[in-house]
Amino acid sequence: MPVVITRPTARIADRPFPPPWFRRLVWIGWAIGLGLLAWITLEPRFAPPGGRGGALAPDKLLHVLAYALFAAFPALAGIRWPRALAIGAALVVYGTLLEVAQRYVPGRRFGWDDVLANVVGALIGAAIAIALGTILRPRR
Repeated sequence: MPVVITRPTARIADRPFPPPWFRRLVWIGWAIGLGLLAWITLEPRFAPPGGRGGALAPDKLLHVLAYALFAAFPALAGIRWPRALAIGAALVVYGTLLEVAQRYVPGRRFGWDDVLANVVGALIGAAIAIALGTILRPRR
């Protein structure tokens, strides 16, 4: 009878969470999404129609939602809270640079109200990422 030698398999608790292939997929999707955000932000066709509205205009709500999503999404890659805060801060800088670039796009304009909406969204998203990170990451 032949002897079969098998490698010991790692216990589920010993495997990285999330798996490396999934983390790469999350980061690739995040980077593509940031590229799409820049395109939509700087494309004159996507300028909000007419007036800008007030602090609760649909435009501002879209800013908050977009930046909250982009700040929270990396939690699926299993990031810890320091990285979640760093991503939130980087998104604030990214959003501010996009707003500055809008000054040079016909039909678009720089707005501190948009920057504030981006900051609020990034803070909300970072808080969600921190909460998700503590829920999704297994305890060691």
